[in-house]
Amino acid sequence: MAVPQTEEIIRKFISVLNQESKKPDSQIFPESAWQKLEDLKKNLEQTNDEPKNIYLTITKWCKENQYKTITNALKSARKDPIKDDEYPPPPDPRDQPITNISLRSAIEDAQENRQQLIINNE
Repeated sequence: MAVPQTEEIIRKFISVLNQESKKPDSQIFPESAWQKLEDLKKNLEQTNDEPKNIYLTITKWCKENQYKTITNALKSARKDPIKDDEYPPPPDPRDQPITNISLRSAIEDAQENRQQLIINNE
């Protein structure tokens, strides 16, 4: 069974967020995005665990703040559909169901990584 695209895009967001939080000069996450992650977390608090709603909250945040680089990074998850004659890769056992809380936790982890990076570079 294939993972719905909305879940795949949310997983991609978490992955990009984690990777970019460890880079001093992210080409995907502008500095303003790091400042506005709190807004995204607050919006997610008002959203249920339905992947479609989480996905819509993320994309709305990107659109409102004009984060085209983030949106473009997420598009690659949409462009990789599995063809009819292919089987999806086996699920990673570390992959847990995406919940609102797990996404907010990933955001907090990325913020901590980012803060450590700033402290270490001063």
